[in-house]
Amino acid sequence: MASPKAAAPVHITNQFRRRSAMVYDFKCEGERLTLSLSPRQTPEDPGDWHMVASQSSTSDAIDGWGPSPKEALGAVSRSWTGRYLPVFDWSAIEAALVAVRAI
Repeated sequence: MASPKAAAPVHITNQFRRRSAMVYDFKCEGERLTLSLSPRQTPEDPGDWHMVASQSSTSDAIDGWGPSPKEALGAVSRSWTGRYLPVFDWSAIEAALVAVRAI
């Protein structure tokens, strides 16, 4: 009897600096996701950290602000969920970012 297929792990496929942001490319269950994390740029910005999530297959980019990178990620995940976008395991994404000391 075959064992049930384990969920594909979330992993960072690339990370690099773009201007003032760190960019992280993810692959999860065949889907790709790009997260860009940057600190506050102006005093008018609504938070200390800004995160943008996007996919090359869609034109939608979701952003979120927070007092910490982890909270900016939380804002993005809440905004992403419930839209007609691929479903991601945001806790696994968070764990991958913690592993590379991004948050």
